[in-house]
Amino acid sequence: MFEEIKIVNPVELLLPITIDYKTMFKEALVNPAEEIKPQPIALSIGYTDYRGTNYPTPFGSYGDFSCIVGASKSKKTFFKSMIEASYIGGQSNLFCPSIKGHDSKDKFVISFDTEQSTFHTQRVQRRVLEMVGASYDRYKTFSLRQYAPKERFEFIDWVVFESDFKDNIGLMSIDGYVDLVTDFNSLEQ
Repeated sequence: MFEEIKIVNPVELLLPITIDYKTMFKEALVNPAEEIKPQPIALSIGYTDYRGTNYPTPFGSYGDFSCIVGASKSKKTFFKSMIEASYIGGQSNLFCPSIKGHDSKDKFVISFDTEQSTFHTQRVQRRVLEMVGASYDRYKTFSLRQYAPKERFEFIDWVVFESDFKDNIGLMSIDGYVDLVTDFNSLEQ
């Protein structure tokens, strides 16, 4: 039950970190003449016209992290449901025609809820499936409220890096990411 706690000397935290700035310079320099392929779009909202071509407006690209931030009770979870349903597809376009998933076939949609009870988490899960209009075997929802912040964080880490889903997650959401730490004011956490 007891975990070993490593005491860090505060002076060690103040020691300078050696960074090879020449290597960083070479790696980070952007060449305007180089042809860089865009990241694949995971979700788009609407379209943008650019030089006579209509492109989906990216809302999220594969490999990116995004946060939905808003006041309490501002319907963030409902918006998250629309995003998940739109990524899956089905008849979700009847509810939100401008949000579209890209290259989502056969990818998992993983949803973690750290705030709500299992009952309410399931209600949100069912709402997504109702928007889709069908069951979707690759939509997995986990209710984590009953676990400690460290357990929640480590479970999510395990799902992403070690579970059977690890190499095929198309979209992942964490409703209540602040519940993954014990002190959200701690810069270290």
